[in-house]
Amino acid sequence: MIGSGPLRVLGPGARDADIAYELAGPNPLRVDLARVPDEQRDAAVEAVRRGDLDALVDGEHPLVPRRRLAELRSDPRLRVDNGPGSCVLYLAFALREGPTADRELRRRIAAAIDRPRLVEAAELGAATPCSALFAPWCTGWPEARPLPPERAAGGRQRLSLLVPTSSDGRLERLAEELALQLATTGVELELVRADASTAARVMERGGTDLMVDTTYGLPYDPFILLESRFATPLGHAAAATTRAWGVDARLNAAADRALAAQGTDELAEHYARIQRLIDDEALLVPLYVPQRLALLRADLPPLPLGADVHRLELAAWLPAACAARRLSP
Repeated sequence: MIGSGPLRVLGPGARDADIAYELAGPNPLRVDLARVPDEQRDAAVEAVRRGDLDALVDGEHPLVPRRRLAELRSDPRLRVDNGPGSCVLYLAFALREGPTADRELRRRIAAAIDRPRLVEAAELGAATPCSALFAPWCTGWPEARPLPPERAAGGRQRLSLLVPTSSDGRLERLAEELALQLATTGVELELVRADASTAARVMERGGTDLMVDTTYGLPYDPFILLESRFATPLGHAAAATTRAWGVDARLNAAADRALAAQGTDELAEHYARIQRLIDDEALLVPLYVPQRLALLRADLPPLPLGADVHRLELAAWLPAACAARRLSP
């Protein structure tokens, strides 16, 4: 919640900052926060390098350019801090109709995935492979059951994968590596590249066979994601994710039961049923959890980055950072 905790909202920030906060105390400390659009990531990196910005921090979506990690880590003026992150990238299928409505094809695809290779190709190593719907540190969520090592037989299949483009190109790298991996099983991927706004429209109408989606991360996983994406749709308009791709009716029912069991001893078993259903039917394929990165000036103290990607603990960091700035040459 904006302005919660020890920080008080002051109003619009300086220069291009969206909002300014103050940490109360005998010597109040101010911090200006600014959103960074995708196309300005590289400019923000240079602003940190010049000292115009103190830190560039990932939130729900990565901001620190993965393709530049080696360069940034080798620059003595900069430091890259990392935390575990909690948003799981997963491969989603069109389930209502088309070739991916077939269980055996989905299992064939799921069995072909090499997650460590995806992490290296797309995130340059800055991620944790994950085969469960939610991150390993999402309390109470069970581990996935591995598919048999043998791959199901099947003829050649041509499928389309939606690829949102960005200045960093991480999802494009992910798509290209997925195409290489699936080609070994006779599945040819047509990569449908689109900018963010076009990709959103394609997602709404379910215009491709596959897409890469992401969970919300902590603290909204698992409850809010189960409710908005997998529970039985409401009979009226709501802020839930569009269902153009379809959700398996068994997953609808399992999510409904889990949501009704919140706060009960049966909740763990309901979570286990959901994960078993995802494993057995390959209704989606979890891939990995991107780390949460922060790019800082090298003279500043480490920034605490927890698994909650929607939270940034600044109360202890701000005084230390201000002291470091005063001591810097």
